[in-house]
Amino acid sequence: MGYSVKFIFNIILLLVFLNCNSDVDLIASKDSSISIPDDSTIAFIITNKEYLFHVATYYTSEDKLFHLSKGIFDTDVCWSKEKKYLYYTKYNKDENKYQIWKMRFDGSEKRAITPFSISCTSPQISPNGQKLSFCAEIENYNQIIITDTAGGNWYQLTSSEIIPNANKALFNLPSWVSDGQHILTTYHHYIEEHYSHPKLAKINIYNKNITFFNKIDSLYPHHAKWSPIYEEILFVGKALPGDQIYRINSDQTNLIKLTDSFIAGSPD
Repeated sequence: MGYSVKFIFNIILLLVFLNCNSDVDLIASKDSSISIPDDSTIAFIITNKEYLFHVATYYTSEDKLFHLSKGIFDTDVCWSKEKKYLYYTKYNKDENKYQIWKMRFDGSEKRAITPFSISCTSPQISPNGQKLSFCAEIENYNQIIITDTAGGNWYQLTSSEIIPNANKALFNLPSWVSDGQHILTTYHHYIEEHYSHPKLAKINIYNKNITFFNKIDSLYPHHAKWSPIYEEILFVGKALPGDQIYRINSDQTNLIKLTDSFIAGSPD
């Protein structure tokens, strides 16, 4: 399933869910049995019997599962560095927008940390745990924003001007490089009334210098993640019968296809 097809599929799911009852209380935050998370605690998205998307955590060492949110469409969950907090994308039905929300590991202290007037998605914590990156819809185009972990001190990293010879560009799926000084992102630029296929770029968060991974453009790369240990990148790319996961060195050498399934995606 291609990147654009996945997006359309998610939109269809969202439209189906909008009329569901979102008041089902799945909150376990007052349960005193919720322990402080450790390296074996997994955060993920789960659906309930009403097919609503929620944030959940699973403690593998204790074999315990906790539902922590009750939104109609909560996605994109990630941990803070010390695992005291969770960041996630929540759909706001009243505003027809997405916001980045933050809560404690036990589901308490929930609050939106991005404006209700702007759609924001895909939160990612920097390697040192001090910065948060995400996508925000600025003048109808997704751009990458960097803030502190409370959602303050906004800094717009991307704009159409950083893509040479492009009068329009949008950016998605930001992922931190292990040095904490760069963002790896999927981008599309506007060509002859159509957007390009997805491509990858690395952007310096301080001087906005950009590096293009043009040797893999033909694979339509997306959902890229930089290894925290090796100078390697994982990404999803085009293959038959469907998208597969690839690995490549950061200098764009030694491209290897890692999966050979019907469809593979979302490496981490």
